[in-house]
Amino acid sequence: LFYVIFQKEFELSYSQISWLILINFAAQIFIDFTSVKLISKIGYRISIVFAHVFAAAGLILLGILPRLLSHHFAGLVIPVIIYAIGSGLIEVLVSPIIEGLPLSNKSGEMAFLHSFYCWGQATVVLISTFAIKFIGEGNWIYLPMLWAIIPIINMFAFMKVPI
Repeated sequence: LFYVIFQKEFELSYSQISWLILINFAAQIFIDFTSVKLISKIGYRISIVFAHVFAAAGLILLGILPRLLSHHFAGLVIPVIIYAIGSGLIEVLVSPIIEGLPLSNKSGEMAFLHSFYCWGQATVVLISTFAIKFIGEGNWIYLPMLWAIIPIINMFAFMKVPI
């Protein structure tokens, strides 16, 4: 949905859209491989809180930078890298955090956790599609900023919950 809007508003080529996807994926994979040592040094709580800070910051910047910077593609790449760092860290951290909980049915809870990726993706696409239809394509910048509320809430929750 957003790639179509980016293509129209910022006159991005298919190649640039593909680069955004690749950069997101590469940043997440890089974080997956490189974060383990850092996480073991600083701990799960600080890591998961900062993961949500990166996710929220990336989403907020996605609504600001593309129109602010004269080079619109750079204005998209920067937030993509930032939220990819956050989502990569979240991906690395959530499974061990759930695994560490005193649950009777850990395998069931892990399956439930992993199903939320699909449900979350479908929900975000559905709500974003209706929101764009309601507020108009020109106001897309508010959507990532609104979606940033979720990692912000999670950030505060992870500051308090026992880990």
